Amino acid sequence: MGKINAIKAVLFAVLINSGLLYGHAVQPKPIYYPDAEYSERGEKIPVIPKNRIAILHGSFIGRDDYVNWLVERADSDYLFQQYAAGIIIKQQAGKLGLKPNKKEVAAIVMRKVDEIVNREKARADFYKYLSMANMTMGAYRDRQRLKCVSEVEKYYVPALIVYRTGAIPESEIQKKFCERCGIYGKKYKLSQLYFQINPVMLRRQDKKYDVSLAEAKEKAGNELKSILEKIKDGESFEEMARLYSDDGTTKYSGGYTGKYEYGSLGAEFDGLVKKLGESQAGGIVESKEGFHIVKVVKKENDSAWVSHILKAVNPFSVVDTASWDRDRSELLKKIELINGRIQKGEDFKKLSSEYSDDFRKAYGEFGTKDLDNNWDRVFGDKLNNLKKSDIAVLETGMGIHLVKVEKILVTDLSRVREEIKKEVAYDMVEKDYDGFIRKITENGKIIKY
Repeated sequence: MGKINAIKAVLFAVLINSGLLYGHAVQPKPIYYPDAEYSERGEKIPVIPKNRIAILHGSFIGRDDYVNWLVERADSDYLFQQYAAGIIIKQQAGKLGLKPNKKEVAAIVMRKVDEIVNREKARADFYKYLSMANMTMGAYRDRQRLKCVSEVEKYYVPALIVYRTGAIPESEIQKKFCERCGIYGKKYKLSQLYFQINPVMLRRQDKKYDVSLAEAKEKAGNELKSILEKIKDGESFEEMARLYSDDGTTKYSGGYTGKYEYGSLGAEFDGLVKKLGESQAGGIVESKEGFHIVKVVKKENDSAWVSHILKAVNPFSVVDTASWDRDRSELLKKIELINGRIQKGEDFKKLSSEYSDDFRKAYGEFGTKDLDNNWDRVFGDKLNNLKKSDIAVLETGMGIHLVKVEKILVTDLSRVREEIKKEVAYDMVEKDYDGFIRKITENGKIIKY
């Protein structure tokens, strides 16, 4: 036992002296050097013997005593894990020939900066903040870039290791591709003339509420029955989720929600998840969110990872379908007249500026500059068959849109696949760095004494 404790003390002494375990090296001399003060007072500068780190009231404090004090109080397993992981990362990077690429690091930094800036720009008071800080957008971006550099460098090599050796979920690759390149790899630049429909919402106290809620549920159920038939006939579940699911968070990853928490969506949903086998789809079940088709992606012991296709129904307020249909009918007649004027040669954007219900009026100009990355999310697969210069009438939950295709940008997934895989690997490491550390050290064959 005494020999084992001695080995432990030596090990932690090495770790501490290395400076990697506790953030700084334990100095052979005091951290504070009072030589000048001794000289000014005419006193002899004391000699610090080997393995001593300080003088306290004329007595020396030993390094071994200090090491043992630290070991007793520190979360030694966690710190050792961090230290060992650093060594293993360097070893694996060397074996795989992975070296930091300045261009890739710079690209990740700019991606992170863009995410931060776009998130902050969505705040109503962002530009007021810039004005009060007397800061340009360029200066703000530079400040964020400096903040991101050290973080990106921390995760970069671990992300490359995951990219080369780990399993990258296909659903995450597809999700990232859709976010960047659009559904089917298409991004659309549009001009549009938009007519808003302000739905009359019926709540529980309204006389028409029960009828409208029943209609909404019937409509959602019928839509899902049709989708389920397509899946049974061989259509991809993931593709159906991307096209038809009302869950904006998961639809672009094929409906994948991750590990399911039993009880979160009710007993009916739980029962279907338990009933379905791995890779099996079924439904239709109701929850507090609406109606679902469910697919079990993976099962392990009592846990399940699922995807779903949602048709949302809000049980607390539903649309008065009669008023919606009436407004829709009137707007379609108005759009038909305007479309006739466009076909006769009148300028699309001028008419948009005149008649569009969007508060910016010249919505088309705004769309071609800033919203091209969102059009596929607004209209889904309704844009897929359109060509450049086509004009079409499209409907969403917001109203009716008369759109003109200005430009279509097409990207092939296979061409950008490896780049996207690296991005997903980076996001995985950044999201769960401690999990990565645990995994890499568990596989490191470390024998601790």
